[in-house]
Amino acid sequence: MARIHRIGMWWLAALILAVSVGCGGGPIDVNEGLDEDQLAIANLVGQVADMSRSLQELREMYAKDSQPTAAEQRDISKGFYFIKDQQIEVSGTTASFTVVVTGENDSKTEKPWTAVKEGDAWKLKDTPVK
Repeated sequence: MARIHRIGMWWLAALILAVSVGCGGGPIDVNEGLDEDQLAIANLVGQVADMSRSLQELREMYAKDSQPTAAEQRDISKGFYFIKDQQIEVSGTTASFTVVVTGENDSKTEKPWTAVKEGDAWKLKDTPVK
């Protein structure tokens, strides 16, 4: 009986150690390795779904010559958006990247998007969602 008790205590100690140490994973930083411009663009794209509820707020995210219409806002508001593999090509004041568009019924499509820098801020330019 004492031997069973010692084996049980050993397993308990091993379990406590395993739980406290974990698998070594921890949270993954999806923005790791992005420079300041790339990070600003990734954050901009990450806000599209939330900002699309208001046409005025959505338009503030876009370049002056690329303001979405009310019809485009309705289409944009139906989806969720993230940059594929966090691959953002920046060349001066322009950027291009592929966005994964998750639409109705969880359908996923990949679309080429662009952004431009106006002053100190990155703004969306071409953002097809269909």
